[in-house]
Amino acid sequence: MIPYTAPELAPGTPLTILRHSLARSVQRGDAIRRLEQAFASYVGVNYAVAFPSARSALTHLYTFFGRAGTVALPSYTCIPAVDAARWAGCRPHFLDVDLNAYNPLFTAALKKKPLAAISLSYLYGLVGEVEPFLELATQEHIPIIEDSAIALGGMVGKKKVGAVGDAGVFSLQESKIITAGRGGMVTTNNKELADALRAVPMLHNPTPKLLFTLSFSYLRRGCSPSFLYGLTMYRLKRLMTSKRLLPLLGSVMGFNPLEAVTGESPEQLPAEAGFSNVQAALALQSLERIDYIVRKRREMAVRLQEELPARFAFPREEIGRKHAWGRFPIRLPGVNKLRLQSAFLREGVETAPNYPYLCPLTPHFSGYREQDYPNALQAAKETLLLPFHTKLTDGDIDHIVAAARKIAKRGVL
Repeated sequence: MIPYTAPELAPGTPLTILRHSLARSVQRGDAIRRLEQAFASYVGVNYAVAFPSARSALTHLYTFFGRAGTVALPSYTCIPAVDAARWAGCRPHFLDVDLNAYNPLFTAALKKKPLAAISLSYLYGLVGEVEPFLELATQEHIPIIEDSAIALGGMVGKKKVGAVGDAGVFSLQESKIITAGRGGMVTTNNKELADALRAVPMLHNPTPKLLFTLSFSYLRRGCSPSFLYGLTMYRLKRLMTSKRLLPLLGSVMGFNPLEAVTGESPEQLPAEAGFSNVQAALALQSLERIDYIVRKRREMAVRLQEELPARFAFPREEIGRKHAWGRFPIRLPGVNKLRLQSAFLREGVETAPNYPYLCPLTPHFSGYREQDYPNALQAAKETLLLPFHTKLTDGDIDHIVAAARKIAKRGVL
Protein backbone atom coordinates (compact mmCIF):
# COMPACT_ATOMS: atom_id res chain seq x y z
CA MET A 1 0.00 0.00 0.00
CA ILE A 2 1.46 3.36 -1.03
CA PRO A 3 0.77 5.85 1.80
CA TYR A 4 -1.05 9.08 1.12
CA THR A 5 1.38 11.08 3.25
CA ALA A 6 4.53 10.73 5.37
CA PRO A 7 5.77 13.29 7.94
CA GLU A 8 8.77 15.36 6.86
CA LEU A 9 10.86 14.41 9.90
CA ALA A 10 14.64 13.93 9.87
CA PRO A 11 16.23 10.54 10.65
CA GLY A 12 17.62 11.98 13.90
CA THR A 13 14.18 12.86 15.29
CA PRO A 14 14.29 10.40 18.23
CA LEU A 15 17.67 11.76 19.34
CA THR A 16 16.39 15.34 19.08
CA ILE A 17 13.38 14.51 21.25
CA LEU A 18 15.58 12.67 23.77
CA ARG A 19 18.18 15.46 23.91
CA HIS A 20 15.60 18.14 24.65
CA SER A 21 13.82 15.93 27.16
CA LEU A 22 17.04 15.28 29.09
CA ALA A 23 17.98 18.95 28.92
CA ARG A 24 14.53 19.89 30.28
CA SER A 25 14.02 22.14 27.26
CA VAL A 26 10.88 20.41 25.98
CA GLN A 27 8.72 23.47 26.64
CA ARG A 28 11.06 26.45 26.41
CA GLY A 29 14.40 27.18 24.82
CA ASP A 30 16.11 29.05 22.01
CA ALA A 31 14.95 26.67 19.25
CA ILE A 32 11.66 28.61 18.94
CA ARG A 33 13.53 31.88 18.43
CA ARG A 34 15.89 30.29 15.89
CA LEU A 35 12.97 28.73 13.99
CA GLU A 36 11.12 32.04 13.84
CA GLN A 37 14.21 33.83 12.54
CA ALA A 38 14.98 31.16 9.95
CA PHE A 39 11.34 31.03 8.81
CA ALA A 40 11.13 34.81 8.40
CA SER A 41 14.40 34.80 6.45
CA TYR A 42 13.23 32.05 4.11
CA VAL A 43 9.85 33.67 3.38
CA GLY A 44 11.40 37.14 3.08
CA VAL A 45 9.68 39.08 5.88
CA ASN A 46 10.77 40.83 9.06
CA TYR A 47 8.85 38.73 11.57
CA ALA A 48 7.65 35.17 12.11
CA VAL A 49 5.68 34.06 15.18
CA ALA A 50 5.14 30.40 16.13
CA PHE A 51 1.66 29.27 17.19
CA PRO A 52 0.07 26.06 18.52
CA SER A 53 -1.73 25.56 15.20
CA ALA A 54 -2.52 27.31 11.93
CA ARG A 55 -6.21 27.52 12.87
CA SER A 56 -5.32 29.33 16.09
CA ALA A 57 -3.03 31.70 14.20
CA LEU A 58 -5.72 32.44 11.59
CA THR A 59 -8.26 33.17 14.31
CA HIS A 60 -5.99 35.74 15.92
CA LEU A 61 -5.23 37.30 12.54
CA TYR A 62 -8.92 37.73 11.78
CA THR A 63 -9.38 39.20 15.26
CA PHE A 64 -6.57 41.69 14.58
CA PHE A 65 -7.51 42.66 11.00
CA GLY A 66 -11.16 41.67 10.66
CA ARG A 67 -12.61 43.82 13.44
CA ALA A 68 -15.72 41.60 13.37
CA GLY A 69 -16.40 42.76 9.80
CA THR A 70 -16.96 40.86 6.54
CA VAL A 71 -14.15 38.64 5.25
CA ALA A 72 -13.87 37.24 1.72
CA LEU A 73 -13.27 33.47 1.96
CA PRO A 74 -13.21 30.49 -0.43
CA SER A 75 -16.27 28.24 -0.44
CA TYR A 76 -14.12 25.15 -0.99
CA THR A 77 -11.32 24.68 1.53
CA CYS A 78 -10.60 22.96 4.85
CA ILE A 79 -13.24 23.80 7.43
CA PRO A 80 -10.85 25.33 10.06
CA ALA A 81 -9.83 27.98 7.52
CA VAL A 82 -13.34 29.46 7.50
CA ASP A 83 -14.09 28.58 11.12
CA ALA A 84 -11.19 30.83 12.10
CA ALA A 85 -13.08 33.84 10.74
CA ARG A 86 -16.26 32.70 12.50
CA TRP A 87 -14.40 32.17 15.78
CA ALA A 88 -13.06 35.73 15.47
CA GLY A 89 -16.60 37.10 15.10
CA CYS A 90 -16.30 37.94 11.39
CA ARG A 91 -18.98 37.46 8.73
CA PRO A 92 -17.93 35.35 5.73
CA HIS A 93 -18.47 36.39 2.14
CA PHE A 94 -17.90 33.12 0.29
CA LEU A 95 -16.33 33.01 -3.17
CA ASP A 96 -16.35 30.31 -5.80
CA VAL A 97 -12.98 28.75 -6.72
CA ASP A 98 -11.21 28.04 -9.98
CA LEU A 99 -10.80 24.39 -10.97
CA ASN A 100 -7.12 24.61 -11.85
CA ALA A 101 -5.53 25.98 -8.68
CA TYR A 102 -8.58 25.75 -6.37
CA ASN A 103 -7.96 29.35 -5.26
CA PRO A 104 -10.76 31.91 -4.72
CA LEU A 105 -12.23 33.45 -7.88
CA PHE A 106 -12.31 37.24 -8.07
CA THR A 107 -15.68 38.77 -8.97
CA ALA A 108 -16.56 42.35 -9.84
CA ALA A 109 -19.13 42.31 -7.02
CA LEU A 110 -16.28 42.36 -4.51
CA LYS A 111 -15.57 45.97 -5.46
CA LYS A 112 -18.95 46.96 -4.01
CA LYS A 113 -18.59 44.85 -0.86
CA PRO A 114 -17.27 46.51 2.30
CA LEU A 115 -14.58 44.06 3.36
CA ALA A 116 -12.56 43.95 6.56
CA ALA A 117 -10.09 41.42 5.11
CA ILE A 118 -9.48 39.12 2.16
CA SER A 119 -8.23 35.54 2.44
CA LEU A 120 -5.89 34.40 -0.31
CA SER A 121 -6.22 30.66 0.11
CA TYR A 122 -3.49 28.64 -1.62
CA LEU A 123 -5.33 25.36 -1.25
CA TYR A 124 -3.18 22.25 -1.82
CA GLY A 125 -0.12 24.52 -2.06
CA LEU A 126 -1.28 25.83 -5.45
CA VAL A 127 -0.99 29.52 -6.35
CA GLY A 128 -3.77 30.97 -8.48
CA GLU A 129 -4.61 34.40 -9.86
CA VAL A 130 -4.09 36.76 -6.94
CA GLU A 131 -3.44 40.03 -8.78
CA PRO A 132 -7.08 41.29 -8.85
CA PHE A 133 -7.35 40.76 -5.09
CA LEU A 134 -4.07 42.59 -4.49
CA GLU A 135 -5.18 45.49 -6.67
CA LEU A 136 -8.51 45.83 -4.84
CA ALA A 137 -6.78 45.57 -1.47
CA THR A 138 -4.37 48.36 -2.41
CA GLN A 139 -7.16 50.62 -3.69
CA GLU A 140 -9.47 50.09 -0.72
CA HIS A 141 -6.84 49.53 2.02
CA ILE A 142 -8.11 46.02 2.77
CA PRO A 143 -5.76 43.67 4.67
CA ILE A 144 -4.72 40.54 2.81
CA ILE A 145 -4.31 37.34 4.85
CA GLU A 146 -2.52 34.55 2.99
CA ASP A 147 -3.77 31.13 4.01
CA SER A 148 -0.51 29.41 3.07
CA ALA A 149 -1.02 26.37 5.30
CA ILE A 150 0.53 23.94 2.83
CA ALA A 151 2.16 26.37 0.40
CA LEU A 152 5.62 26.94 1.87
CA GLY A 153 7.94 27.59 -1.07
CA GLY A 154 5.22 28.75 -3.46
CA MET A 155 5.79 32.06 -5.27
CA VAL A 156 3.90 34.98 -6.78
CA GLY A 157 6.32 36.66 -9.15
CA LYS A 158 9.56 37.08 -7.22
CA LYS A 159 7.90 36.93 -3.79
CA LYS A 160 7.33 33.83 -1.74
CA VAL A 161 3.82 33.28 -0.45
CA GLY A 162 3.58 34.60 3.08
CA ALA A 163 5.30 37.82 1.96
CA VAL A 164 2.70 38.91 -0.58
CA GLY A 165 -0.05 40.19 1.73
CA ASP A 166 -0.22 41.72 5.20
CA ALA A 167 0.29 38.37 6.92
CA GLY A 168 0.70 34.72 5.99
CA VAL A 169 -0.16 31.57 7.94
CA PHE A 170 1.62 28.23 7.55
CA SER A 171 0.78 24.88 9.12
CA LEU A 172 3.43 22.69 10.73
CA GLN A 173 1.05 19.74 11.18
CA GLU A 174 2.61 16.36 10.41
CA SER A 175 1.40 16.09 6.82
CA LYS A 176 2.58 19.53 5.73
CA ILE A 177 5.64 20.57 3.71
CA ILE A 178 7.75 20.89 6.86
CA THR A 179 6.54 19.68 10.21
CA ALA A 180 6.80 20.10 13.95
CA GLY A 181 4.28 17.32 14.55
CA ARG A 182 1.74 20.07 15.01
CA GLY A 183 1.87 23.86 15.07
CA GLY A 184 1.64 26.97 12.92
CA MET A 185 3.63 30.01 11.90
CA VAL A 186 2.61 33.58 11.06
CA THR A 187 4.78 35.72 8.78
CA THR A 188 4.46 39.49 8.49
CA ASN A 189 6.25 42.82 8.13
CA ASN A 190 3.83 44.41 10.60
CA LYS A 191 5.60 44.90 13.95
CA GLU A 192 2.38 45.81 15.75
CA LEU A 193 0.84 42.51 14.63
CA ALA A 194 3.92 40.49 15.60
CA ASP A 195 3.94 42.06 19.06
CA ALA A 196 0.21 41.40 19.51
CA LEU A 197 0.61 37.74 18.52
CA ARG A 198 3.53 37.23 20.88
CA ALA A 199 1.38 38.62 23.69
CA VAL A 200 -1.33 35.97 23.23
CA PRO A 201 -1.37 33.78 26.37
CA MET A 202 -0.61 30.10 25.80
CA LEU A 203 -1.46 27.01 27.84
CA HIS A 204 1.22 24.69 29.15
CA ASN A 205 1.78 21.68 26.90
CA PRO A 206 1.68 18.39 28.89
CA THR A 207 5.08 16.85 28.16
CA PRO A 208 4.04 13.15 28.09
CA LYS A 209 1.23 13.84 25.62
CA LEU A 210 3.52 15.99 23.46
CA LEU A 211 6.27 13.36 23.36
CA PHE A 212 3.74 10.63 22.55
CA THR A 213 2.34 12.68 19.65
CA LEU A 214 5.79 13.40 18.24
CA SER A 215 6.89 9.79 18.61
CA PHE A 216 3.75 8.59 16.81
CA SER A 217 4.48 11.02 13.95
CA TYR A 218 7.98 9.61 13.62
CA LEU A 219 6.57 6.08 13.62
CA ARG A 220 4.41 7.07 10.66
CA ARG A 221 7.53 8.31 8.90
CA GLY A 222 9.42 5.09 9.61
CA CYS A 223 6.55 2.92 8.38
CA SER A 224 6.01 4.86 5.15
CA PRO A 225 7.77 2.48 2.70
CA SER A 226 5.00 0.87 0.66
CA PHE A 227 6.09 -2.70 1.44
CA LEU A 228 5.66 -1.95 5.16
CA TYR A 229 2.85 0.60 5.29
CA GLY A 230 -0.02 -1.68 4.26
CA LEU A 231 0.86 -4.16 7.00
CA THR A 232 1.37 -1.61 9.78
CA MET A 233 0.26 2.03 9.83
CA TYR A 234 -2.54 1.64 7.29
CA ARG A 235 -4.22 -1.00 9.43
CA LEU A 236 -3.56 0.97 12.62
CA LYS A 237 -4.98 4.10 11.00
CA ARG A 238 -8.16 2.26 10.02
CA LEU A 239 -8.49 0.97 13.56
CA MET A 240 -7.86 4.34 15.23
CA THR A 241 -10.41 6.12 13.01
CA SER A 242 -13.15 3.62 13.82
CA LYS A 243 -16.19 4.98 15.65
CA ARG A 244 -15.07 3.42 18.92
CA LEU A 245 -11.50 4.76 18.97
CA LEU A 246 -11.86 8.03 17.04
CA PRO A 247 -12.69 10.12 20.17
CA LEU A 248 -9.50 8.84 21.83
CA LEU A 249 -7.40 9.75 18.79
CA GLY A 250 -9.04 13.18 18.65
CA SER A 251 -8.22 13.86 22.31
CA VAL A 252 -4.56 13.01 21.72
CA MET A 253 -4.32 15.08 18.53
CA GLY A 254 -6.35 17.97 19.91
CA PHE A 255 -8.77 18.06 16.97
CA ASN A 256 -11.03 15.78 14.94
CA PRO A 257 -8.68 13.89 12.57
CA LEU A 258 -11.56 13.30 10.14
CA GLU A 259 -12.69 16.93 9.95
CA ALA A 260 -11.30 17.23 6.40
CA VAL A 261 -13.85 14.62 5.33
CA THR A 262 -16.78 15.28 7.65
CA GLY A 263 -16.71 19.10 7.73
CA GLU A 264 -17.60 18.95 11.44
CA SER A 265 -16.12 21.63 13.67
CA PRO A 266 -16.48 22.97 17.22
CA GLU A 267 -18.55 25.99 18.17
CA GLN A 268 -15.50 27.88 19.45
CA LEU A 269 -11.74 27.71 18.97
CA PRO A 270 -10.54 24.78 21.10
CA ALA A 271 -8.07 25.53 23.88
CA GLU A 272 -4.59 24.63 22.68
CA ALA A 273 -1.23 24.17 24.35
CA GLY A 274 1.59 26.48 23.32
CA PHE A 275 4.20 25.71 20.68
CA SER A 276 7.10 23.91 22.36
CA ASN A 277 10.86 24.07 22.04
CA VAL A 278 11.18 20.44 20.97
CA GLN A 279 8.65 21.03 18.17
CA ALA A 280 10.71 23.99 17.00
CA ALA A 281 13.86 21.85 16.97
CA LEU A 282 12.13 19.28 14.75
CA ALA A 283 10.79 21.95 12.40
CA LEU A 284 14.28 23.48 12.10
CA GLN A 285 15.57 20.14 10.83
CA SER A 286 12.85 20.13 8.17
CA LEU A 287 13.44 23.77 7.26
CA GLU A 288 17.14 23.10 6.67
CA ARG A 289 16.04 20.75 3.87
CA ILE A 290 13.37 23.04 2.40
CA ASP A 291 15.12 23.63 -0.93
CA TYR A 292 15.41 19.87 -1.48
CA ILE A 293 11.80 19.30 -0.35
CA VAL A 294 10.38 21.92 -2.73
CA ARG A 295 12.58 20.71 -5.61
CA LYS A 296 11.58 17.08 -5.04
CA ARG A 297 7.88 18.00 -4.98
CA ARG A 298 8.19 20.00 -8.17
CA GLU A 299 9.97 17.10 -9.90
CA MET A 300 7.24 14.66 -8.84
CA ALA A 301 4.52 17.06 -10.01
CA VAL A 302 6.12 17.44 -13.43
CA ARG A 303 6.39 13.69 -13.82
CA LEU A 304 2.75 13.13 -12.86
CA GLN A 305 1.65 15.88 -15.25
CA GLU A 306 3.57 14.19 -18.06
CA GLU A 307 2.52 10.59 -17.36
CA LEU A 308 -1.04 10.64 -16.00
CA PRO A 309 -3.73 9.75 -18.56
CA ALA A 310 -5.35 12.64 -20.42
CA ARG A 311 -8.78 11.68 -19.01
CA PHE A 312 -7.72 13.05 -15.63
CA ALA A 313 -7.83 16.76 -14.82
CA PHE A 314 -5.02 18.11 -12.64
CA PRO A 315 -3.36 21.49 -11.92
CA ARG A 316 -1.01 23.36 -14.21
CA GLU A 317 1.25 26.28 -13.37
CA GLU A 318 0.58 29.64 -14.95
CA ILE A 319 3.13 32.31 -15.87
CA GLY A 320 4.32 34.35 -12.90
CA ARG A 321 3.41 31.75 -10.28
CA LYS A 322 5.07 28.68 -8.79
CA HIS A 323 3.11 26.04 -6.92
CA ALA A 324 4.49 24.60 -3.70
CA TRP A 325 2.70 21.32 -4.53
CA GLY A 326 1.65 20.58 -0.98
CA ARG A 327 -0.80 18.10 -2.50
CA PHE A 328 -1.48 16.72 -5.97
CA PRO A 329 -5.25 16.87 -6.65
CA ILE A 330 -6.85 15.07 -9.57
CA ARG A 331 -10.35 14.75 -10.96
CA LEU A 332 -11.97 12.28 -13.31
CA PRO A 333 -14.75 14.56 -14.60
CA GLY A 334 -18.18 13.12 -13.94
CA VAL A 335 -16.92 10.51 -11.45
CA ASN A 336 -17.56 10.82 -7.72
CA LYS A 337 -14.34 10.99 -5.70
CA LEU A 338 -15.38 8.19 -3.33
CA ARG A 339 -15.76 5.77 -6.23
CA LEU A 340 -12.41 6.92 -7.56
CA GLN A 341 -10.85 6.47 -4.13
CA SER A 342 -12.10 2.88 -3.98
CA ALA A 343 -10.67 2.17 -7.43
CA PHE A 344 -7.21 3.41 -6.40
CA LEU A 345 -7.42 1.49 -3.13
CA ARG A 346 -7.95 -1.75 -5.07
CA GLU A 347 -4.69 -0.96 -6.84
CA GLY A 348 -2.77 -0.48 -3.57
CA VAL A 349 -2.78 3.34 -3.60
CA GLU A 350 -4.06 5.26 -0.58
CA THR A 351 -5.68 8.57 -1.52
CA ALA A 352 -7.64 11.24 0.38
CA PRO A 353 -11.14 12.51 -0.52
CA ASN A 354 -10.69 15.75 1.43
CA TYR A 355 -13.43 18.38 1.57
CA PRO A 356 -16.47 16.58 0.10
CA TYR A 357 -18.52 19.56 1.26
CA LEU A 358 -19.07 23.25 0.60
CA CYS A 359 -18.04 25.41 3.55
CA PRO A 360 -21.14 27.67 3.25
CA LEU A 361 -23.34 24.58 3.72
CA THR A 362 -21.67 23.25 6.87
CA PRO A 363 -23.73 23.42 10.10
CA HIS A 364 -22.38 26.71 11.48
CA PHE A 365 -23.40 28.73 8.40
CA SER A 366 -26.80 29.37 6.84
CA GLY A 367 -28.49 31.33 4.08
CA TYR A 368 -26.19 30.16 1.27
CA ARG A 369 -27.05 28.21 -1.90
CA GLU A 370 -24.86 25.59 -3.56
CA GLN A 371 -25.75 26.86 -7.04
CA ASP A 372 -23.83 30.05 -6.28
CA TYR A 373 -20.59 28.05 -6.18
CA PRO A 374 -20.64 25.74 -9.23
CA ASN A 375 -16.88 25.15 -9.42
CA ALA A 376 -16.58 24.54 -5.70
CA LEU A 377 -19.48 22.07 -5.87
CA GLN A 378 -17.76 20.15 -8.67
CA ALA A 379 -14.47 20.17 -6.73
CA ALA A 380 -16.21 18.87 -3.62
CA LYS A 381 -17.73 15.98 -5.56
CA GLU A 382 -14.77 15.01 -7.74
CA THR A 383 -11.39 16.11 -6.38
CA LEU A 384 -9.18 13.35 -4.98
CA LEU A 385 -5.67 13.75 -3.55
CA LEU A 386 -2.93 11.37 -4.70
CA PRO A 387 -0.04 10.29 -2.46
CA PHE A 388 2.49 13.09 -2.58
CA HIS A 389 5.51 13.32 -0.27
CA THR A 390 9.29 13.06 -0.43
CA LYS A 391 9.35 9.44 0.75
CA LEU A 392 7.78 8.34 -2.54
CA THR A 393 10.22 6.37 -4.69
CA ASP A 394 10.39 6.25 -8.50
CA GLY A 395 8.78 2.83 -8.20
CA ASP A 396 5.92 4.32 -6.16
CA ILE A 397 5.31 6.94 -8.85
CA ASP A 398 5.35 4.20 -11.50
CA HIS A 399 2.74 2.29 -9.49
CA ILE A 400 0.49 5.36 -9.07
CA VAL A 401 0.66 6.16 -12.79
CA ALA A 402 0.00 2.53 -13.75
CA ALA A 403 -3.02 2.47 -11.42
CA ALA A 404 -4.36 5.69 -12.96
CA ARG A 405 -3.93 4.33 -16.47
CA LYS A 406 -5.73 1.11 -15.57
CA ILE A 407 -8.60 3.05 -14.00
CA ALA A 408 -8.85 5.43 -16.97
CA LYS A 409 -8.89 2.50 -19.40
CA ARG A 410 -11.38 0.21 -17.68
CA GLY A 411 -13.45 2.89 -15.93
CA VAL A 412 -14.39 3.06 -12.26
CA LEU A 413 -16.26 -0.12 -11.37
